[in-house]
Amino acid sequence: MEPADPNVKCYSHQLYALLLRASTEFESNARAILSANGYKKSGNWNVNDYHKINAAMRLAEYTVTLPIWTGSHRRIQPFSPWASSPSLAWYQSYNTVKHNRASAFPSASLGNAVTAVAAVFAIVFAQFHILAFDPHHTVDMYSENNGALSHDSCLLHIEPPTSWPLVQSYDFDWDSLAGVQAPFQQYPF
Repeated sequence: MEPADPNVKCYSHQLYALLLRASTEFESNARAILSANGYKKSGNWNVNDYHKINAAMRLAEYTVTLPIWTGSHRRIQPFSPWASSPSLAWYQSYNTVKHNRASAFPSASLGNAVTAVAAVFAIVFAQFHILAFDPHHTVDMYSENNGALSHDSCLLHIEPPTSWPLVQSYDFDWDSLAGVQAPFQQYPF
């Protein structure tokens, strides 16, 4: 199946597996970020909890590009709905097909699977910046083209937010932080 607009609604068992894996990876990362910052909740966590990380990471502003895609779906903003609501259509499709595959199998579509993969890339990039391109090797060089960052070992390109207010920006100098007892601050979710 070619990555192209006419195939965005195609579904299969392989896409089902990819959608489930990518979505659970998103959940795992979101939960780890919240937990590392002291967020606690009894019961099951859901997208309303995961939405809280948007304030700290500006995930709604990330754009991921799949250059091999033919058509308009090549630029993906998997968290753009978080600018106004905690709902994510691809994540809702994941939950629907996970709990009721027999009647919701078409939700395991190419569009949802690709968007879920883009979401994982965005959240990992938000945490680890250019190291997200290749976690197994040192990433010394990467390309930038009109705000989009890319690396030869990664199929996806990414445009991080550019709207950070100066007051929320910082210079990270590990040499000066290395000797500090608790160099990391928790984000107040």
